[in-house]
Amino acid sequence: MNTHKENVPMHIYVTNKLIEKIEQMDYEEKLPSERELCIEFNASRTTIRHSLETLKISGYIQKIHGKGNFVSKPNKSKENLLDYYSFTEQTLARNMVPTAKILGFAKEVPNEVVRKGLNLPTGEKVIKIERLRLADEMPMLLEVTYLPVSIFDTLTKHELEEYPLYEIFKTKFNIKIAEVVEQFSSVNLFNPQAKLLMLRENSACLRIKRYTYDTANKVVELTYSFAHPDQFIYRRSYKV
Repeated sequence: MNTHKENVPMHIYVTNKLIEKIEQMDYEEKLPSERELCIEFNASRTTIRHSLETLKISGYIQKIHGKGNFVSKPNKSKENLLDYYSFTEQTLARNMVPTAKILGFAKEVPNEVVRKGLNLPTGEKVIKIERLRLADEMPMLLEVTYLPVSIFDTLTKHELEEYPLYEIFKTKFNIKIAEVVEQFSSVNLFNPQAKLLMLRENSACLRIKRYTYDTANKVVELTYSFAHPDQFIYRRSYKV
């Protein structure tokens, strides 16, 4: 995968730079062509199309067939995924009622992708948490979280229903978050996921893959989030 000099995946780098450009543009202003963007960023057409698709899904641009890509009208009701961890506060600020439904809570041996993502020994179990987050009963996020059992063995479903996950990290397990890294991609939803988000099967969706690191640079959480395409925009990975 091509990366820019700071070792950020190229399509994420291009997407972030395009967001900066779009924020200085007017509503309905046309973006440069794919060819012009390839030259500007010294990137492949595949990379440029990936970034443009992500921007379309996240609400920054609209594509008009035969004409090109244009800046979308700002939607002030959308959440910024930079503020994702204060989901409750953001929802309340919009005069909406935040709720969360725990769809699944189990200890299991993970598949190889999850095991390697958490840097776990073969056979070590994880806690798999499936959760749907809503605002005024409107599905906003579908989350699948994996936590090492070796660290969070005493975590309970009841605690998750009562307290934010990162508050539990801090108060119960004395874990301080040092860094969060998120990877973004556009995907098409399978029927079970689509139903939960009240979307049609194969609907396009923004997927966020999140790695959370503690102060010892150990991965303590791996989460896949599927954000409702009409409700969220995103910015970047960040340190806390």
